[in-house]
Amino acid sequence: MNSVKAVLQEILEIEIVKVAAMRSIQSFKELEKMLEQKRNLIEQEIDRVQALKLSQKKPKHSVVGDSDDIQLSQLNKVIALSNDIKSKYSFLEGLQFKLDNKLESKYRDANISSYFRSIIPVSYFIQLFELGVAEELQGVNGAYNVYQSKITSGELEEYTIEKTIEERDSIKTKQFILHDAIQRTISLQRKLMLDTLNILDEKNNTAEPQWNQAMEQVHSALEEVAI
Repeated sequence: MNSVKAVLQEILEIEIVKVAAMRSIQSFKELEKMLEQKRNLIEQEIDRVQALKLSQKKPKHSVVGDSDDIQLSQLNKVIALSNDIKSKYSFLEGLQFKLDNKLESKYRDANISSYFRSIIPVSYFIQLFELGVAEELQGVNGAYNVYQSKITSGELEEYTIEKTIEERDSIKTKQFILHDAIQRTISLQRKLMLDTLNILDEKNNTAEPQWNQAMEQVHSALEEVAI
């Protein structure tokens, strides 16, 4: 039992990093869309200002010229932020690919059915082992059967990742291992996403140090799961 539980715990650690990376990628892509919209608006304003300047009979320094300089400055900042975000979620996509390969290998070595290959059943299996309810995965009294019977009877809800995250407080007393895993997932994602909270604020100077701190957390997690 100890060896099975140990493998499940290794799998759970990888799943936590994977879910955090996946959710961060989604957030970065949404942010990139916002930046693209802002870029389009700025470019439209630049075109408008340029047309206005061309309509002037005499070239002169004016509010129009000042506005043009401001818009160009903002455009350059938006482009820089967009490129930075692309590089970050590209890194996370590469990370997710590595995690998928690692998980496939771990699940295969542990002979875990594809039906149970996610953070939710794995965390529940660990809980069953810790409580002494099950001592093996397969068999009449194994973790597979206990888990499936709980779902069939309605005692245990068949959650999705997003639903579990949304309802983590309601599952706290029922599935403490899953609750802890979700809390850690959210914590890691927050570290990955710290610099996106204020990234549209042009006065924000803390993004890069925060990103570096988040990456240290990710690399540390990867070392623990031997990626």
